[in-house]
Amino acid sequence: MLLIELSPVGGRIFGRMKQSGLKFGPEIIDLAPLAAALGLAPEDIVSEPAPRVADTGVAHLLVRLRDSSAVDRAEPAAKGLLKALSGASAEGCYAYELDGADPHRAYAGFFNPTVGLWEDTGTAAGPLAAYFATAGVITDAIEIEQGTKMGRRSILRVSLSLEPEISGAGTIVMCGTLSLKG
Repeated sequence: MLLIELSPVGGRIFGRMKQSGLKFGPEIIDLAPLAAALGLAPEDIVSEPAPRVADTGVAHLLVRLRDSSAVDRAEPAAKGLLKALSGASAEGCYAYELDGADPHRAYAGFFNPTVGLWEDTGTAAGPLAAYFATAGVITDAIEIEQGTKMGRRSILRVSLSLEPEISGAGTIVMCGTLSLKG
């Protein structure tokens, strides 16, 4: 269970979500099928750290790309990406670029054809930050920009303790009522 706390701040909704401890899947060595599934060339994928599944509550395939333009150029083929995700036992794919000048900043795009989402704002940011911490890339926090290509830019701040904690502000794009039974 992932607890989410929402509160209004300056006319926007500010959210905070604590995630579970990190679990890894195996590294992906053959990059060509993954690149094809993302609509990219194999040289667009960076092999360090290696693409792999990271899970802090939901399993996501994390794929480092060479620059932010590669993230924006990614046009996944749903069938190919579904096959890659199934083979890796992942729900979604988080393609990201790490800022070489400031490793505490990343630019990302999320693709999840398993549930029909093509952009997400948090479930994949936690595993990415935990992966970076495990690899020694960061020690305390990271800021991740995503949603820019689709016109809904958001900045997610992920702080690390035993579990990643994600926070950021959002824009209301839909209203409704949610009923939980159980």
